[in-house]
Amino acid sequence: MNANANAIHSQYKSSGKVSWRAPLRVLTVALPLSAFCAAIYAVVVRYNPLVYFTVLASLAFGACVGMAAQISAEKGNSRNRRFDVAAAFLLSAFALWFHWIVWIAIKMPEGGGVALHMATSGVSSWLSFFDDLSIHRQLSITRGGAHGALSPATMMTLWIVEGLLVALAAMGTAFVGHGKHAFSERTLKWSKPDASAALYFNNGNFADVLPAINQHGLAWLNHLPLESEPQARPVDGWNILNVECQSEPNDPDFRFVTIRGATTKPRPKRRPVTQHKADICTLLYADAAAYDSLVARLTKERGATS
Repeated sequence: MNANANAIHSQYKSSGKVSWRAPLRVLTVALPLSAFCAAIYAVVVRYNPLVYFTVLASLAFGACVGMAAQISAEKGNSRNRRFDVAAAFLLSAFALWFHWIVWIAIKMPEGGGVALHMATSGVSSWLSFFDDLSIHRQLSITRGGAHGALSPATMMTLWIVEGLLVALAAMGTAFVGHGKHAFSERTLKWSKPDASAALYFNNGNFADVLPAINQHGLAWLNHLPLESEPQARPVDGWNILNVECQSEPNDPDFRFVTIRGATTKPRPKRRPVTQHKADICTLLYADAAAYDSLVARLTKERGATS
C-alpha cells in the first residue's frame, strides 16, 4: 500500500495478504520453537509443586508459542492478523500435545515406551489415557501430586482449563503482536524504526494531539521539548508523548509516525513511574519533509550524548 503524502491524517492499513513464505516459516521456525517451549513446560509441571505458579507457567507458555507464531509469520511476510492468530492456535494445540508426550516420558513408569505409543495414537487412545489418568492418579494440576485426591471430573476440568489458558494466551499474543510495522507492497519489505523519544506534554490532553497534527502537521510535535531536557516538573505528575518514526528507505512514500501517551508520576528518591497509557495513533502517514524534521528532532538527544 502506498502513502498519500498529503494525507497526514490517514493511517496505514494492511493489504491482508499472506505470502507463501509465511506458513513455511511457521512450520520450519515456529514449530520447533514451540516444541522446545513445550518440553520446558512439561518439566515445570512435572517438578513444580505450586499450583498457582503452574497457572502462570501456562500463560507464559502460551505467550511464548504465540510470539513464535506471530514473529515467524511476520518474517514470512504475513500481513494478515487472522493468519497469525490461526497459526498461534494451531501451534498451541501442537505444543500442548507435545508437552504431554514429554511429561509422559519423564513421569510415568517405562515412560519412553508409553510416550512413543501415545505419540502414534489417535483420539480414542488419548481419551482413554486421560480417563485412566484421572481415575488412578491422585494428582493436582501440577501433575506432581501432594495436593490430595481430586475427582476424575475435576481433573478433566483442570486439564481443559489449562489447555484453554495456553491457547488463549497464544492467540492473544499473536493478535497484539501483529500490526506494529507496515509492509510496503512496492518493495516487499517491512518498515524499520528510524528514531524514537519521549516528548514532554505537561498536562496536555491526549485527545487533542491527533486533531492538532491534522491541523498543523507533524511540525506541531517539534515545538514540544524532549522529556530529557531540563525543565520544571509538576509535583503531581505530567504527561509525555512517546513518539516512534519508522520507514522503508527504498519506498519514498513509506514513512510513519506512531504516538502513545503516558502519565508519569514522581516518587520521592525513586524513579518516576508510569501510571496511565493511551494509544493516540498507530502508523500515521507522514510526508518526507515533516518526517525528516521530526526524526532530526527526536535524535537530537542521541546526537548530543554520543
